[in-house]
Amino acid sequence: MQDFEPAPFKLVIEDAKKVVAYATKTLTIKLGDGIGVGKPEITDELITLNGWKAKSESCETFWLSLHDKLEEWQDKNDYYLLPPGKSKPRLAPDMTVIPEAPHYLFSFCKTNRNPYDLVITALLIVAKHHLGDALFLGSDGDEKEWEPAKKLCQVVLGYGGDFSIETESKRSERLVSQRNR
Repeated sequence: MQDFEPAPFKLVIEDAKKVVAYATKTLTIKLGDGIGVGKPEITDELITLNGWKAKSESCETFWLSLHDKLEEWQDKNDYYLLPPGKSKPRLAPDMTVIPEAPHYLFSFCKTNRNPYDLVITALLIVAKHHLGDALFLGSDGDEKEWEPAKKLCQVVLGYGGDFSIETESKRSERLVSQRNR
């Protein structure tokens, strides 16, 4: 397994704090910890949050860690690993292809389009901005659904307006190109 590089992950944490502060104070989006109570957890190595449970605005926990490992509370059946040297793509239970990569931890966060969806999508833009090719980011939503998060990042952080989802086929092409260098 492989961790993210600490220096860019530190930048993710710094910008995540700004996004969460703006969302909670200016946009008045109520956020909780991983189970939707308390406060979001943002440390030097971890971001975990959810919508506010008491208002029925929570769904699944958003989790992003410096370390490529599962936390104790995470169901191992929801995360799929592709070991180094694996030559064929694996299939997730929903039959979607897990792309080949040297180290790959697949995770997802369903929000049911609750208000915290805006924060999650903005945090994903932040992570992609700083972590680059170390993070593949896909979505069930289309580009239009990412517009509010792109605008939030642009206002708060000065970047994100040009963000675009990388499709599976584009990612596969990029991985093959990188391997052939």
